[in-house]
Amino acid sequence: MSKTLITVDNLQDYVTGNRLPMDGSKILTAGARDELTRRGIEVTWADAPAESCCGCCGDHKTGSATACHSPEQEELLIGVAAIIKQHYNITDPEELKKVTLETVAAINGGFK
Repeated sequence: MSKTLITVDNLQDYVTGNRLPMDGSKILTAGARDELTRRGIEVTWADAPAESCCGCCGDHKTGSATACHSPEQEELLIGVAAIIKQHYNITDPEELKKVTLETVAAINGGFK
């Protein structure tokens, strides 16, 4: 599966209004993220897997997934879950949740 790299140079091609819709087929560079922040553009996840969250923050299917995580934390959880699901073929929701949380904890010491 080919990924689309979104950079500062091509960012505007993917922005709709004041939002950048993301999914598992796109990768956002740090520079592009900084530019989005500077311009006040929100990153939204169209296909956010419900099982990517730790379960303490609501229902991803209804779009209320950020009650206890910052947008950056939520993006990290979703991204890590998508990578694990794709590359390791983990599809069981409980196993995906467990591995995602363990991976995020290893990356940044867990959410505080």
